[in-house]
Amino acid sequence: MQDLALRRFDLNLLPVLDTLLRTRSATKTAEILARTQPGISRDLAKLRRLFSDPLLVRVRGHLEPTPYALALWPSLQRALDETRATLDHANPFNPATAKDVFHVGSNSLTESMLSTWMARNFSKAAPSVSVHFTPVPGSQVPAEALLSGQMHLAVGRFDGCPSSCLIKPLFTDRRVCVMRQGHPVLKKQLTIELLTTLRFVTTSTMLGQPNEIDSLLAQRGLSRRFQFFVSNLALAPHVLLESDCITTLPRRAAELALSQYPLAIKELPDEIAETTYSMIWAKRWDGIDSVRWLRRQVELAFDVKDEKVL
Repeated sequence: MQDLALRRFDLNLLPVLDTLLRTRSATKTAEILARTQPGISRDLAKLRRLFSDPLLVRVRGHLEPTPYALALWPSLQRALDETRATLDHANPFNPATAKDVFHVGSNSLTESMLSTWMARNFSKAAPSVSVHFTPVPGSQVPAEALLSGQMHLAVGRFDGCPSSCLIKPLFTDRRVCVMRQGHPVLKKQLTIELLTTLRFVTTSTMLGQPNEIDSLLAQRGLSRRFQFFVSNLALAPHVLLESDCITTLPRRAAELALSQYPLAIKELPDEIAETTYSMIWAKRWDGIDSVRWLRRQVELAFDVKDEKVL
């Protein structure tokens, strides 16, 4: 009788329920599962009938799980994770033939480095694989997106790692100033005080997101002037070439920019600390073959050797 009940149950509804419980939104669930919002609403209605419980109820414009749904959720997660692992083992990931779509959270700096490396290497190794980059400003860990599967991993400078995730250092780098060739500041000694007189370019996502330079200046009661907030870092060189504005980048990203544009580098004062950039992902996806492959590509892109997962 149990097998009969299982055969009558549409197992495709279980990932819908899991995602709804994570996002608390039919719209976000539809985006993650590549479905329509009305389709997700119909599936929720089916789930309510099957479980004889509302499962999620609308409270002040948001979906909130019922006590029954919360009690059911841990066993649902275990069942889905075990099913994924079984299917993953039965169908090993082959990048040469795979058509997977990977979602990577990053800031503009790491996106420029990763996308350049992937464009150079995926054309032969993984020609049908797609990578979608999503902005991750500052040092905030996108834990909800990682847990729900909306992001497979994120790369950036993170302050910590939640217990639900794993993190691996990729590289440590020091920022440098990037500007047009012939910029007047190239002939000067760049001091902390001089930084406060210059005009900077950064991305809109970094508005209100201080980095190590801003933290040091704030300790001294100082700040710097941002004249332009561009929508994408790729636009910054065009502003630099037509003005006396400058920007700061990790040396790796700066050298990539100099290989593409006639720009120059100026070292920042020694007081400004180095920054570690890391890769972070949810523990629940740690064993998935395709996601392991993606993490390895990120390691190769940044030439990671023996750094440990934390």
